[in-house]
Amino acid sequence: MFTKLFVNAKVSAHFFMKNRDGVTAIEYAIIAAAMAAVLISLFATDAGSGLTQALKNAFNKITTTLGGTAVS
Repeated sequence: MFTKLFVNAKVSAHFFMKNRDGVTAIEYAIIAAAMAAVLISLFATDAGSGLTQALKNAFNKITTTLGGTAVS
């Protein structure tokens, strides 16, 4: 009885380990969460620092070079 139970458990564990369904979806979810964290950390900073301010400065420079008025 225990031998049959052991063999069934071993076969079930083997099939479970070989089953790769859903692994790709989990990996994509982890990558998406990491990308979201990076984007939030880049753009959700104070108004006077970070990537947001650098982009604003660059666009203001382009605008004033073209003869427009910079936005503060």
